[in-house]
Amino acid sequence: MTTETARRPARKRESGRGYLILGCAIAAGTLALVVLGAVPATMPAFAALVAGAALGLWLFRIGSRRPWVSLLCLLGALAGCFALYAHTDVPGPAAAAWMGGFVAGTQLGTAWRISARNRQVTSPAR
Repeated sequence: MTTETARRPARKRESGRGYLILGCAIAAGTLALVVLGAVPATMPAFAALVAGAALGLWLFRIGSRRPWVSLLCLLGALAGCFALYAHTDVPGPAAAAWMGGFVAGTQLGTAWRISARNRQVTSPAR
C-alpha cells in the first residue's frame, strides 16, 4: 500500500461529558468547602464563587478575538485570588471560592464549547 492510498483512522469525536462531570465536581467541592468549612460562609465568598465561574465560562466558551485579552483574564484571575486572600476580614474562603469557581467555570465552558461544536457538525441538512 502506498502512502497516497493509505487512509488515516477517523478521530473519535470528543463529547465533553468528562469536562462537564469534572466541572460539576469542582463546583460542588468548592461550594461544600465554603459552606462546611471551619470559617463561616460569607456573602463575599459566594459572590467570588459566582464571579469566578462566570469569568471561566466566558473565557473558555465564548473567548476573545484577541489572544492578549485571554492572557490578561487568566493573569487577572490569579491576581484576583491573591487580592481576595489579602484584603478580606477572614482570609481563605473568598479566595478559595474564586479559584474553585474559576476552575469549575473553565471546565464547564470547555464542555459547552465542545457540545456546541458537535451539535453543529451532526445537525441534519434541511
